[in-house]
Amino acid sequence: MTLKEVLDRTTLFFKEKKFDSPRLDAELLLVKALNLSRRIDLYLKFDKPLSEEELKIARDFVRRRSLGEPVAYILGIKGFYNLDFKVTPDVLIPRPETEILVERAIAWALQNKLTTEKIRILDLGSGSGCIGISAAKELSLKGFTEVSVTFVDISSAALAITKENCQINSLERVEYICADVKDLVFSELEFDLILSNPPYIANSDLQIEENVKKYEPKQALYSGPEGTELLQLWSKKSVGSLKNPGFIGFEMGKDQGQQMKNYFAQLDGISHTELIKDLSHFDRHIVGTKSGI
Repeated sequence: MTLKEVLDRTTLFFKEKKFDSPRLDAELLLVKALNLSRRIDLYLKFDKPLSEEELKIARDFVRRRSLGEPVAYILGIKGFYNLDFKVTPDVLIPRPETEILVERAIAWALQNKLTTEKIRILDLGSGSGCIGISAAKELSLKGFTEVSVTFVDISSAALAITKENCQINSLERVEYICADVKDLVFSELEFDLILSNPPYIANSDLQIEENVKKYEPKQALYSGPEGTELLQLWSKKSVGSLKNPGFIGFEMGKDQGQQMKNYFAQLDGISHTELIKDLSHFDRHIVGTKSGI
């Protein structure tokens, strides 16, 4: 069987499964199965007959995807903010809407920090580390000469993935804290940026996608009866360590905007709050700032 035949059959099979991106899924899985470096290589080698071993690996990937396993977990990697991140079922899969929070934090830092020498970032519930790493790498490119990140996660397995991704993306000024946020003493620390994609799904939420429930870590998804328990706890606990001027931003559920805007408005020292919409025009991030002197 040739590469083209396998690609076409896999694409058709995924279409019948009603996957959102059947052709892309098929391409990515075959690139991995055949140990190719680029998707374009699939088309440069269209007529190549596949060996039995190659077909075996490809079929296993297709089987896993057909059962609903996310492509990112099968590949073990996911792109985010122009970087690659290792992902396993111990961490959430980075999503495009989270990039908006990183963009806003970077824009704030460039506009409000009086010096480009040092900036310190706190990534709460770091998971893959995609938020803190992406922000740090971009700020370094923008001229900040000393960017450091403190990563906090309750899961040692997730924090191990954070560490690997820091190594993959050559981030050196880092600190790792394996702890429950509620147990940390934040007054001992100071940060310019506090960023987080915390658990924000209500325990009883019936709208969450079935494959998200099946494959992604529950500890990183659910947060009490309303979904806002950790949003409120983490922001209240950490805001005291926010420098002046400083920026704090959290991802949230699409129906939690006004509630969290009101909550952020009463946090100690916060002078301005704003809701940021995602590409589907839902409220997706709540940010607050401390003004400069």
